[in-house]
Amino acid sequence: DIANAVETAHEVGVPLPLTSQVMEIMQALKVDGKVGNDHGGIIQYYETLAKYEARK
Repeated sequence: DIANAVETAHEVGVPLPLTSQVMEIMQALKVDGKVGNDHGGIIQYYETLAKYEARK
């Protein structure tokens, strides 16, 4: 679980900047109802930001 990893790293003073970013992306996907799309959801997240759809 990403949240547990971020919390544990924070407790021991280890920075996990990319993990924190992924956690934010997953939370945005949850809001959009796309969290169940796994890795494809991350692509959809960036497609939305770029206003561009990746080729299929």
